[in-house]
Amino acid sequence: MSDARSRTSSVASRRSSSASRRNTGTVCDNFEPHRTRPRICRNCRKPDDAHGANVADSAAPSKPSKPSKPSKPGKVPPTSTGALENGVLRAGWLSKAGDRNTAFKRRWCKLYESALSYYKSETDTKAAGTVDLSTATMVQVVPSSSNFDITTPERVWKFQASSSKDATSWVDSIKARCPLANSNPSEMTARSEDATIDGARQGQQPEDQVGIATDQAEADRLAAEQA
Repeated sequence: MSDARSRTSSVASRRSSSASRRNTGTVCDNFEPHRTRPRICRNCRKPDDAHGANVADSAAPSKPSKPSKPSKPGKVPPTSTGALENGVLRAGWLSKAGDRNTAFKRRWCKLYESALSYYKSETDTKAAGTVDLSTATMVQVVPSSSNFDITTPERVWKFQASSSKDATSWVDSIKARCPLANSNPSEMTARSEDATIDGARQGQQPEDQVGIATDQAEADRLAAEQA
């Protein structure tokens, strides 16, 4: 009971002392921040700067600063071709018409030394198909369009670029890998005629050759009799 009275008396004494300081305008020796106004002393109701050096030790701790939010990563730019992989001379998007389904479908194309391979996506490692350029006899842009054709003994491959300029660029790159398409037309004609003659000679039957020899022998005999 006596302890409770003692504490009550002490609190009352402090309140009385604070009230007297407020009334007299004096500054207390120990700054204690007010609960709702931390820059004001709860004892003497004087601002913190009026307490001088005592403020540094008893001022209310500053609120911890909120951690800064990590900056959001920027948008990733579209995938670029960058450095080409080994063996690839050129790569890019083209549209290709099917052999049966003639609708054009977008394909990622890679030009190699003697082949043009196409893929369904840029990340695919297995080609959906390949054009053998070593057998291509003609590579040309379709007039007044962004399309170009590659003619091989197998079929005519039809591609479509983004523009006529891009189509011409692709044709130039592809033709450089097609030895037959770069041959001189007169040379190609001569080769074709030689192949035809060779084929005709190889196609002669033994009976035909015997008949030719018999006719020649008969002609020689008649000439000898007349002489």
